[in-house]
Amino acid sequence: MRIFLAFSFYTNASILMDVNPPKKGTLRSLAAIRFLSMTWVAAGHSLGQSISADAMLPVLTMWNPFLSTTIINAFLSVDTYFLLSGTLVSYVFFKTKPALRYVKNPLTWLMYYVHRYLRLTPAIMLFIWFFVVMLPFTNGPWSVSVEGFLNSTDEFVEVCEKYWWRNMLYINNLYSVTKECYPITWYLAVDTQLYIVAPVFLVALFFSPIAGNFFYSLSYICPAYCLYCHNGIEANILSVFTVFLRLKLMLLLSSL
Repeated sequence: MRIFLAFSFYTNASILMDVNPPKKGTLRSLAAIRFLSMTWVAAGHSLGQSISADAMLPVLTMWNPFLSTTIINAFLSVDTYFLLSGTLVSYVFFKTKPALRYVKNPLTWLMYYVHRYLRLTPAIMLFIWFFVVMLPFTNGPWSVSVEGFLNSTDEFVEVCEKYWWRNMLYINNLYSVTKECYPITWYLAVDTQLYIVAPVFLVALFFSPIAGNFFYSLSYICPAYCLYCHNGIEANILSVFTVFLRLKLMLLLSSL
C-alpha cells in the first residue's frame, strides 16, 4: 500500500501543503532555502527560454541592471541543493551520535547506499519510461531542435531507448548532453555521485576534526581549480548560448 501511496496525488499534495509546525529537531530554515532556490531555478529557466525570442535587444541588454545579475547567474541556484543534501546527510549522521562499532561496520555503509538507490531509482526509471512513451505525442511544428544543444523529439526517444541504463547507474552526466536520456536528470546523477563519496568526509570528521576539515577544504579548492582551468569564469547564464545568440544575430542582420 505504501508503494501505491507514493504515487498518490492526494497524499503527496497533502504533505506538500501541510503548514503544521515541523517536528522538533528538524532544520526549519531548509524549507525557506528550498523555496528560494526553486524560485531562482524557475526564473533562470524563464530567462533561458527568452533566447529563442525574436526580439533580441532586450535579451542582450537585460544584464545591465545590477539586480538582474541574480537571475542571470542562476546557474548557482542548483548549488544550494547540493549544499542542502550534504547538510542533511551530515546532520542525520552526527545527530544520531553513532558508536565506533557502527561506523566501522561495512554493513552500515552498504545499507547507506542501498537505501539511497532503492529510494530514487524506481521513481526516476518509471518517469523515464513514461517520458519515452508519451514524448512522441508532443511532436509538432513547435518542437525545438538546436544543433549541438538540444535534440528533436524523435532523437530524445532514440537516445533514451539506447542509453536508459546510464540513468539507472547515475552516470548519465558524464556524457554529452545530446547523448543523455532526459538531460535534466544530470542533477540526480551528480547528487548521487556526491552521496557516494560523502562517507569519506563523514568518517574523516568522525575520527578527527582536523582531517575532516582538510578533506572539506580539498573538496572546495580542487573542483574550483579544475572548473576554472576547463571553463574559465563565465560572466552569466547567457554565455552558454553565445554561439546561438551570434547565429540569431547573423540571421537577423542578413534579413534586413
